[in-house]
Amino acid sequence: MCRFSLRIRSLIDATIVILVVVNLAVVPVSLELPITTIETHQLSNSTPNGRCQWPSSSIITCAVYPTDDTFVDNLLPSETMQSELGGVIIVQDTPSVPTSKNYGYLRFDFNAVFPSGIITAHAKPMNASLWLYNLYTVALRNASVSAYSVTNHNWTEQTLTWNNMPEPDLGHYTTQRISLDDRWYSWNVTAEVQNMTGNGIVCFSLMAGFRSPANYAMFASKDNQNTAEWPELDISFKVPALRIETLPNLPITIDGTQMITDLKGELQTFLLWGDHNVSVAGFLPVSEGMRMTFVKWSDGLTSPIRQVSIGNNLTLNASYQPQYRLDVNSPYALPSGSGWYFQNETATASVEPTIVPAEGILGLVGVRHVLDHWAGHCKTQSVTCSVLMNGPYTVTAVWRDDYTNTILLLGSIAVIVGIIVLVYNRRRR
Repeated sequence: MCRFSLRIRSLIDATIVILVVVNLAVVPVSLELPITTIETHQLSNSTPNGRCQWPSSSIITCAVYPTDDTFVDNLLPSETMQSELGGVIIVQDTPSVPTSKNYGYLRFDFNAVFPSGIITAHAKPMNASLWLYNLYTVALRNASVSAYSVTNHNWTEQTLTWNNMPEPDLGHYTTQRISLDDRWYSWNVTAEVQNMTGNGIVCFSLMAGFRSPANYAMFASKDNQNTAEWPELDISFKVPALRIETLPNLPITIDGTQMITDLKGELQTFLLWGDHNVSVAGFLPVSEGMRMTFVKWSDGLTSPIRQVSIGNNLTLNASYQPQYRLDVNSPYALPSGSGWYFQNETATASVEPTIVPAEGILGLVGVRHVLDHWAGHCKTQSVTCSVLMNGPYTVTAVWRDDYTNTILLLGSIAVIVGIIVLVYNRRRR
């Protein structure tokens, strides 16, 4: 710490001399930024990674501490500052000779803190704030520090240097003005955390907003002996709601618990992040010969039994369409076509075969039952009957008795008998 203190003090003294000699005037745009401070900011607890709690039935808040935090120095490009100056994160861009720059880096790992499912389900937080405790600002007390998103997570505080530091995403940042010592300051990093990848890690780079002798800030790091001053990433999630829109009074089972939709056909329930089993009825009876039949979910799945992955609010529509029953009746042969059909679907009724021998002695003498026509909702003499299903219908195959073969048989018998009689009479003469 002696080396650190001497270096910082010399930088401050040199800056004051430069200001006096050249009467340097600095008017940064960030002076107009609002000041966001809080006198006391209580940490959730002092666990290594952080904690989550439920302030209400539908909100969860998590306080996460960094797994790695350090800073890099352009004047010492190959040195790791964390090992040399533990306990602080320095951010500056002062016009010394040569120019002195320090960038801060923080890495947060949510995997050991968040409830199971939040990360894998890609849950998006309602808000996220990065909190840092400012230990020291130069006498001008007008520093501006920007927090940039860093997409490269492959670094540690033991190995990070100016030469190998990951590049920040200059398009995603938020800025805060630092004006008081021993105060908490926050950066709204909601967008950056919402865009986190599925591995549950987010990183930030802290950079001075502009070059100025006033642009120097020293924040407490996680290696600070006072755990109440550790950096913290506060994140709030709203427990996701699953909303299903479908038929009124429809039973829906979610993870083994049955629920019923309201009179509008809506059901909403809060579920923890992760995978859940959802099922709806395959069909719902309406009246004799009519039912509502499940068709598909709004995301394209066609099975009424499914799994949903909940990360954020999810709305699904379970589509049903009316079906009507067609009854095909026939006293003979094998009727086909009976069953359920969707509204305005064309059903075909038929029998096979269309000619059936009569039973008993009538059949022996050639009497046959022949399909004559269709009755009921379909009236036709065709072999098949087509029905447009817009209601429950019944069609019946009507048969007639055909004696053609019987007449031929009896005629043949009469002829044979006549010939026999004629032959017999001739022989008696």
